[in-house]
Amino acid sequence: MDLDRPLRPVGDLSRCLRLAVDVLGQVLAPIQGSVALIVCPGINDPSLTANSEMLAIDPNTLEILDEVTVPEMTATPHTITMFHGKIAIYTCGLQKAYRYFWDPATQKLTQDTSFVVSFLGSGQTTGDAPGILGNWIVIQTNGIPTNVPSSVVAINQDDPTRITRISPYGDLPPGTNSWAPPKAAVDDENNMVYSDDYGAGKIAGIKFDRDSGQMTAVFVTNDRTTCLQALYGPKDHRVLGVSQIDPNATSEQLSNGTYTEQATFRDAATGRILAQSDFYQPMTANTLITPAYGGGFYFPTGKGYVHLEVKPAP
Repeated sequence: MDLDRPLRPVGDLSRCLRLAVDVLGQVLAPIQGSVALIVCPGINDPSLTANSEMLAIDPNTLEILDEVTVPEMTATPHTITMFHGKIAIYTCGLQKAYRYFWDPATQKLTQDTSFVVSFLGSGQTTGDAPGILGNWIVIQTNGIPTNVPSSVVAINQDDPTRITRISPYGDLPPGTNSWAPPKAAVDDENNMVYSDDYGAGKIAGIKFDRDSGQMTAVFVTNDRTTCLQALYGPKDHRVLGVSQIDPNATSEQLSNGTYTEQATFRDAATGRILAQSDFYQPMTANTLITPAYGGGFYFPTGKGYVHLEVKPAP
């Protein structure tokens, strides 16, 4: 395969997957999962990156009902919600956010050209998967490493020119990068948004005003992770589950993956740690501490998973 030529979208999904595996196998053999997808050739120049195909697939037969070409690559998952009686699909590309509609009667996908939003600040990189909070779309920036701070951005669904943002971690320390691969978690009942930035080595809990879209950091605390934030429990006792890489890990251990990592359970309103596990082999990136049967949790690593149970301290 000629790696100097940009890939172009193809209609046949199986062929598309084979092409992706072929390219990633040749260029990025040591890298697995979503990280391999977002650092593929051309990522620093969107003109060289193949546009994504959005497909509507029958869940029973896997028949492709309809497909459309997105204006750019959208490596992150799409988010589906109802918007004024229509099934709306939101997705983030390397540069902009888009909205599509699915019509179950005609079985057609259509792009809403009134919602094409440039939401990145100067030097920021691709948004992660969008979240829905009231009438707003919430997006974490810097899904690809960059030397400028990350932001959480809110876009109004009715008026996409209404955009608010917060950069909860402030300026980056000299010589460091920002990298925030997990999507922002949203708590619809408590009007909270949660962000984590591996490069900054911090996580944040952010209060969200549904009327204005204004965001205010409630807590910012040290916690280096690539883990998706998980929310457990009832509204008035919400718990935030997120991993934490050993704070004493060296730069060499971080670069070669020989560090250790633990599960932490925090008060979602304050960030205070309620419980934490021992340190284990690192989690796989962009996974979460998953609830298991019987009140336990799964801590997924590159070589299997650890089964955890939260118990009173001795």
